[in-house]
Amino acid sequence: MTTTIVKPTTIINAPENAVYVSEFMTTLPYGVLNKNETGCGATHLMLTNQVNTILIVPFVKLITNKQSKIKGIFNFSGGVKESDFAQYATERKQSNELIYKIVVTFDSLPKLNNWLKKYNVDLDIFHYVVDEYQETYRDWE
Repeated sequence: MTTTIVKPTTIINAPENAVYVSEFMTTLPYGVLNKNETGCGATHLMLTNQVNTILIVPFVKLITNKQSKIKGIFNFSGGVKESDFAQYATERKQSNELIYKIVVTFDSLPKLNNWLKKYNVDLDIFHYVVDEYQETYRDWE
């Protein structure tokens, strides 16, 4: 016998004239957001709002793209120096006004979590967002 657990679906309808998610939301919901539209600002919202965010992406190119458009993002991908991360984490811990905005590739996420723990950053303060999950899913097929 198999058991299937289906969680309830919440439908969020955008106002009729809304172009960007930020026009009617301040953060993204937990779970899968099937937005049916690209370029609606969902990722931008999470990288510019006041929520500690770890954005998980499949490709380094997506990190550099986001960094070129939004200031204050920490690029956590191959070659990241622990000293740079330690400085970033320390600055945020010393200031109650600085928000964590970290963009990481899937393969570097375990390393990021280990460093967060090492520098006594509570993992529970983060909203983890998987961006472009459909690209990864498509690559597995």
